[in-house]
Formats: sequence, structure tokens, C-alpha cells
Amino acid sequence: MTPPTLAERRSELAIAGEPIPAVWEETVAACLAKDPSQRPQTAGEVAARLGLTVAGATVGASSRLDKRSLTTGAGRTKSRMSRVLLIGGIAGLALGVLIYSFWPRTGSASPMRRFDLSTQRPLPAFMPWENDPLVPMPIPTTTFSETKANAEKGDVNAQAYLGLMYDVGNGVPKDSAEAVEWYRKAARQGAVEAQYNLGLIYARGDGVPKDSAEAARWIHMAANQGAAYAQDRLGWMYERGEGVPKDKAEAAKWYRMAAEDQKAADAQFHLGVMFALGDGVPKDSAEAVKWYRMAADQGDGGAQINLGLMYYSGDGVPKDSAEAVKWYRKAADHGFDVAWVRIGVIFANGDGVPKDLPEASKWFRKAADHGNAGAQANLALMYERGDGVPKDEIEALAWYNLAAASGDDEAVKNRDSLELRLGRQRTLAAQQRSKAILKEIEAAKAR
Repeated sequence: MTPPTLAERRSELAIAGEPIPAVWEETVAACLAKDPSQRPQTAGEVAARLGLTVAGATVGASSRLDKRSLTTGAGRTKSRMSRVLLIGGIAGLALGVLIYSFWPRTGSASPMRRFDLSTQRPLPAFMPWENDPLVPMPIPTTTFSETKANAEKGDVNAQAYLGLMYDVGNGVPKDSAEAVEWYRKAARQGAVEAQYNLGLIYARGDGVPKDSAEAARWIHMAANQGAAYAQDRLGWMYERGEGVPKDKAEAAKWYRMAAEDQKAADAQFHLGVMFALGDGVPKDSAEAVKWYRMAADQGDGGAQINLGLMYYSGDGVPKDSAEAVKWYRKAADHGFDVAWVRIGVIFANGDGVPKDLPEASKWFRKAADHGNAGAQANLALMYERGDGVPKDEIEALAWYNLAAASGDDEAVKNRDSLELRLGRQRTLAAQQRSKAILKEIEAAKAR
């Protein structure tokens, strides 16, 4: 392999500075020549190529010294040997610095990521308004004309359903302004579904100016009537201070109403998170486990992941990695990439289950293909080591590139270290592989 020039290597590493003299480029290239006969044979020859000077004496091709410095006999020989040693030392030091700074290194492998879940935090509550469905209502047996006529006469159920029809464009053109008008009429008569749906419209700014306070007002009305979905959403609004003053204790109160009185899985999960973190309530791991389990038994994926973490860490329950895997697998069936990563970590470490690196790599790859940066970094490490997969440093660097692009700090360090060892051509090959993987990921998401 022809080594890159010093200028090329410095450019690759983004190192600024004065231009490197051509004589330095030529000298380093000569020292690294494949044919030993083409290399400088002595330190003096290296110094001569570099044109180094010592005590006013320029060392040329013939290694002549200034006559004024010459003496006779032993003194003359000693002086010459001292100069040669000094010149050789300077030349060797200069070359050592250059080669260390610019030539691809072949030292130890990248700093290794330790597969670890001990620092993982519970999944937080995540309730984007866009994912919050409208509350369905009984479908009337009347025609649209009859339903509208009944709504105009003040029939609250007809008003609420008419609002839903205009809201979603069911049987009529979608018209948010009409939806708001009919929801409002029904909501003022106490229709809980209309109150909640009207709150959603204001929270989203769908056809009306976005107004979190107005959203909270209508959702509060529905919550006061005992609607579990409204109580859970109102708790979320208090937890974040959206449309209402931020109040974690008030949030816990509304979550508990929905979780305890009406067994709402979402609210049970949210209440579990608050107890796990001591957020708005006293920290109580056993209480968190209780609420997670209630929600997990109802199929809530977030609760299943958090319950798995509690078993893995022995927090609020006896440590039991096999039980953790059981709950992670349940969440994995719901498509949670976080669960895939955690299963991979447990098999990679053999923590409470038989160590199985091929099985770990399978779960990491599954999550990595969905864009999970932690999984991508773990998979890269396995390719770099040859753990559970064939050793392939180009494939490893390709996955480090993707994880680093998503902000994984350890992937950045490992990528930089591996690039230095692989050199320019293999680094470029890994970059091309990263682009190909990214296209595969995007194509899979589009399907």
C-alpha cells in the first residue's frame, strides 16, 4: 500500500498549519520505501536530505563540516562523532513525530463499550397530541340530514356526533370550524366526549388557533365527569405545565384517579414512572413495580419495558434477569426497539441467562435496522471484536458512523480510533457501506 503524503494525512485529520516542505515529504517517503535499498542508510544521510544545520554548519550530501570546527587526532574524531550523533538524534526525533502524527496507527483496538443497563432510566410518559385519538361515539341510526336536524333542535347526542363527522370528514367534507361549533354546543350541555374532543382540537390547533389553556379547560370538564382518558391527559398536562400551572402532585392525583378507580393502563404506567423517579410523589420502587405490573398485564409496552428494567436491576423486586427478559420480550412483540436493545445486552453479558453472542447480535441488528443509535454502536463493537458475528472492521466502522451521526458519544470515540487504524482507503469503503445501510433502513421504513 502506498502511504498517503503528510499533507494528505494532515488534511484527513483536519490539522491546520504551515505547508509541509517538499523535502520533508520526500524524506519520509524515502524512509518508508518498500525496497530497503532505497531507504537512507544512516542518520547522517537523513539529516543531509533534510538539510539540517548544527552550530552554523550545514550538512550536505557529502557531510562536510565547517573547517573552523575541525581539530586533529582524537579531538577531531570526537567532535565529528558528537555532531553526527546530535544530527542523527534531531533527525530521528523529527521523523518519529511525523510518523506518529500522520501514519495510520496499528496499536490497540478502539475503547470498548461495556454492555450495561445499570444506568438506564425508566421510559418516560410520552403522549403527543397527534397520537391521541378522538373519543368515538355511538353511530346514530338516522341519516345525515335527520342527524343535523336533530342537532339543530338541541339533541346533545346528535350535536356531538355531528361534530365528530365534520372533524374526521365522515360522510361530509372535513370542516374543523363546523366540528368546533357542534362540539361546543354538545359540550355546553355536558357531553363528555364532545368536551374531550373539543379540548383536543384546541391542543392541536386544528382549524382554530392553538390554545393550551382552552384545551385544558374542556379536558378538565371531561375529567371531572370521570372520563379516564381525560383524567390521564389532564395529569399529563399538569406534569408538564401545558395549559395549566406545572404541578407534579396534581398530576399524580389525576393519574391515580384514572389508574385506581378505572384501571386505565396508560395512567397506571404514568403513575409508575412518577413513583420510580420520586417525581411529584415520594420515591417508592415497590409502588412503581405495582403500577407497572398492572399496566403491563394489560399489554402496555412502556410498562413492560420498565418492569423488565426493575427486575434487571433488582429495584423494588428481587433481581431476576430471566424475568426481565420475559417482560422485554413482551414489549419487543409490540415493536419497541428499546426492548430489543435490552434483550441484546442481557444475552451479550450472560447476565442471569446463558451468554449467547449470536443471539445478542440478532437483537442488536433488529434495533439497529430501526435506527436505534445504541444498538448500532453495540453491533459495531461486535463486528470489531468478532463477537457473535464474523470479525469485519469495515462493517464495524460503517455502523459506528451511523451511531455517531445520531450523537452516540462512545460511537464517536470508537469511530475515530478505528479510522486511524484502518487508513484512508478502508475508511472510505466503510463510509460507502454506511450509505448503503442507511438506504436499506429508509427503504424498510417506507414499506
